[in-house]
Amino acid sequence: MAHGTPAREPCVTKETTYDIPTEWEQRRLLVQAIMDNLMSILDKGSGDGFFSLRDIFEATAVTLDTIRARVAHQAFAGGPPEAFWPPMQALLDTFAPELGSLACGALEMAPAYERFWEPETRALMRDLGMRQDTPHNARGQAARGQDITMGTQPCMTPRDVRVKAARKVLVQKLVEQTRQLVERGGPAALRIDGWLLLHYEPEARGCKLPRTGETYYPLAAVIAALAYPCLNTLQEDWNEALGQPGPLPVYLHPTAEGHYTAMIAETVVLNELIWLTDECYADSHDGGARPE
Repeated sequence: MAHGTPAREPCVTKETTYDIPTEWEQRRLLVQAIMDNLMSILDKGSGDGFFSLRDIFEATAVTLDTIRARVAHQAFAGGPPEAFWPPMQALLDTFAPELGSLACGALEMAPAYERFWEPETRALMRDLGMRQDTPHNARGQAARGQDITMGTQPCMTPRDVRVKAARKVLVQKLVEQTRQLVERGGPAALRIDGWLLLHYEPEARGCKLPRTGETYYPLAAVIAALAYPCLNTLQEDWNEALGQPGPLPVYLHPTAEGHYTAMIAETVVLNELIWLTDECYADSHDGGARPE
């Protein structure tokens, strides 16, 4: 090699280039996948007092071209891949409530986009055995063997990280189960501002739910996301395993004359019912497994 000649980069074969998409190629694919997800739910949820995404966009004078341009701009805004999802979901939420979760939920944890996983998501997937080491991710294996809180959120304990990751997984399950309900003609999630009286609470007691701006999921979606066979079993564990008195805090949302949809607040699911999941039950019951 002649003096002063820079060393050449290692050769990258054509097969390697096609088998492992570059980060920028995956960002382009994610833009298209996000828009595909958005288009698939554009007209879902209309009728019975609900607005579809198309109705919301028309009412706010937002076009799909505008959304695509903003999504593409955000996708290539820079930053590490593991920081891709929070700002993308925040952007989509500016167009419609919960749009970020609906359009990105399934993609956020897809193995095909592993390089974009957040640290707690990666840790949970590893703990659940839902990933396989490949030449791409093997390069960081030694670093990932360290405490997953180092260099990210030093104030969080390993238990805190597990619970945070479990909450994210549970939200994705809630969104997916609600999407399936909507596709079968069922109810969608609701975001309600203000205070509501639960159906079983007398007016005089003033026990109201939720906090302002709460998201409610259909009870059927909650039961499916928690992998419970029926409402009765969930009610039993609410009383016995969690030690909560009285019935589940269900809100009955009127959908038509004489018809109601049972809904549960997201905070109830993520702060209380989450302890009934396999991921969190052991933390709250001295390592024991959740009863069948």
